[in-house]
Amino acid sequence: MIREIAELVELSKSTMQDIKAKTDNDGSPLLYNQTGCPLKINEGTEGHLKRIFREDPFASYKEINTELTKLDIFVCIEILRSTYDRFDSKSYRAAHKPRLTARHRKSRLRWTKEHLNWTGDQWRNVVWSDELRSCMEGSKRDQETYINTLANRFHPWFTNVMMYQERDFVFQEDGASCHTGGYARWWKETHQIREF
Repeated sequence: MIREIAELVELSKSTMQDIKAKTDNDGSPLLYNQTGCPLKINEGTEGHLKRIFREDPFASYKEINTELTKLDIFVCIEILRSTYDRFDSKSYRAAHKPRLTARHRKSRLRWTKEHLNWTGDQWRNVVWSDELRSCMEGSKRDQETYINTLANRFHPWFTNVMMYQERDFVFQEDGASCHTGGYARWWKETHQIREF
């Protein structure tokens, strides 16, 4: 059929096949002249986005935009949302949680009142811990990793500081479950690490 049409309009068969393919794809054999600025998300950018979505499906739009900025791709959040929707992916907003619960506020207020009148000397006896990456959600493995860090790094240093300063210190850390679990508490007690 294409050959007969090509002969009828005096075009080559390959040209007629190209016209048919363009009509099938675009709905028209005419060249499409894009109006407005070029698309921010092209095929290459879509590939980057798919990789980012696949590697971290829970990444926020801000995190995704940061990754794209590293590639010199600058898009607004609405373009990211519409592109994400085109991928037939679902996005969800995280449930709103208060930063501090009533129990947290009460506990912090009590702690503050208890230590409100401490002297500078008392505060100098406190060793403050930094956050440890090994503390995630408090599984037994995380407690073991935390205790290994205490045993191999913190405890030797802590012991030397107490001997050098010739005084006792109190160890202050946050309430992460890997810090407060039974195994962690037992280990600190058996190694004479007093907690705040």
